[in-house]
Amino acid sequence: MPRTETRTVRFQNDTHKEDEEVLKSFIYQLHALPQRNPKYAFLYAQCAARFPNHMTSIPRPGYQADTAAIYSYQAPPPPLLMWSAPAAAPIPTPVAPAINAAAPTPFFQFGPRPETCIFCRTDGY
Repeated sequence: MPRTETRTVRFQNDTHKEDEEVLKSFIYQLHALPQRNPKYAFLYAQCAARFPNHMTSIPRPGYQADTAAIYSYQAPPPPLLMWSAPAAAPIPTPVAPAINAAAPTPFFQFGPRPETCIFCRTDGY
């Protein structure tokens, strides 16, 4: 009868290196995308499902409505209403104020005018 011998064999764990490479790839892809990009959200979900402990320091995707969709609707113009032109009002004639000779002197009193220019010192200005 043949003799059977059993041996214990241990394989190296290569999945750890593969996981590091996959995580590195995901991080590089996430870094290249803006947070509001739908592809960023998809990659973030994949990373969070596979590497939940490593996703604490990576920013979550920004979920916001597209602002272009908010302002794209334009209401129709209001209907035109027919108005009759108002009657022309008479133009009032301006009335000059009466000059009171007994009025007090103004608050700001201007002194004598200088005979030379204060910038270039030229006479006759």
